[in-house]
Amino acid sequence: VLTDKHLNQIYKKRPNPVGEKLVQWREKFIELSLSEQLSVLTQILQLSQLTNQGADLTAIGGVKKTGVATLNKVISDKLEFKLINQSVTGLYENEIDLLTV
Repeated sequence: VLTDKHLNQIYKKRPNPVGEKLVQWREKFIELSLSEQLSVLTQILQLSQLTNQGADLTAIGGVKKTGVATLNKVISDKLEFKLINQSVTGLYENEIDLLTV
């Protein structure tokens, strides 16, 4: 069920989807002990949270921060890079071009 959600449903649209990786790691998961399988399932469930800190899937061939979306740190090749600070109501807005700061 979790693999299907990450492969075919809502979680496939994440910035760093793990559905295909879960399919690849299935055999390694089956070979684990029951307690290790529970640990891996708990980690996969963490990928479904809004505050995704990644999942430690080293037991099945992944990395410690599987599923974490990263941003490109090189912004110097961009024409503008703005930080937009907006009030809760949307009435007030402040823009800062981070390339000129």
